[in-house]
Amino acid sequence: MKKRSINDLIAEFAETQSHLCRSVINKYGLADDVSVVFSAPKTGSLELNGKRWTFKKHGGGVRFISDDTGQVVDAHRNVVSCPAGIDAWRLWQFLETTDTADLDIVGEVGGLENESKINELLSSLAAQGVVTPVEQCAGLYVRA
Repeated sequence: MKKRSINDLIAEFAETQSHLCRSVINKYGLADDVSVVFSAPKTGSLELNGKRWTFKKHGGGVRFISDDTGQVVDAHRNVVSCPAGIDAWRLWQFLETTDTADLDIVGEVGGLENESKINELLSSLAAQGVVTPVEQCAGLYVRA
């Protein structure tokens, strides 16, 4: 079986999160990050690629959970301004709930067992040009 790279997993995460966030943005007419707090429903569901996802709003963010797999995408901030944003918390939540048996992390920053290690990974990927920091959304990266 071919091993997936961390770059493959980050691409999968960013694409899934972007589609989920944009679905909520479009469905509820969210104009900016503040509207998430005041206009988005507390809970709901949507379909993405034939799979049902439920969501729960928390503060200015939205936590999505796949009904099929239990996979979590937690866009905990900047839902509207940076729907494809990647940070250590988001990626960690995704990794914790994703089957990573086929993930090749040899040579990565000593494993990805906590948020600190994932921050190190993101910094390393930024130095390699794989991800780019988002100036208007401090602490977030997007795929380059």
